[in-house]
Amino acid sequence: MADEIEIVEYDPRWPERFALESARIRRVLVEQALEIEHHGSTAVPGLAAKPVIDILVAVESIEIAERYARALMEEGYEGVEPRYREIWPERIVLIRREHGARVSHVHLMLRGHPVWERLIVFRDYLRARPEVAAEYAELKRSLAGAVGADRHAYMTAKSDFITRVTAVAMRERGSTR
Repeated sequence: MADEIEIVEYDPRWPERFALESARIRRVLVEQALEIEHHGSTAVPGLAAKPVIDILVAVESIEIAERYARALMEEGYEGVEPRYREIWPERIVLIRREHGARVSHVHLMLRGHPVWERLIVFRDYLRARPEVAAEYAELKRSLAGAVGADRHAYMTAKSDFITRVTAVAMRERGSTR
């Protein structure tokens, strides 16, 4: 199902939606030690975003991620197109919808993977620098208008900005990953 990419103003309810969604994931997976993080634009106060909550769930192996994915799919989550496994071999991504609209993306990702760190560092950098977040919001708005429902084109077009900002953030943080 192709969904148009819509960028909306920040919604102060997004952190609460993350809390509810992470509680749902914990109930389904029944694992007490799960590390779950809110990432992506909805995790940055004030940042315009697609109104879809991005969630990272740490796993110890891809086999565990596959088991978790099956359990979540039994509860109504959907798998994404197979091409995303090629793009993101370190994770399995699921979608949850309400009334046909995407409400969350769940990324089951290997614990300790460098991509996890980069996602969190990028999020934290945008939280600390509203001027960079505003620049990112403007880029996203222009891209969403240009690509329609092509999520792959949208992600690819944002990648230079994300890579550049993440590199700066990693240097400032002193990380080598």
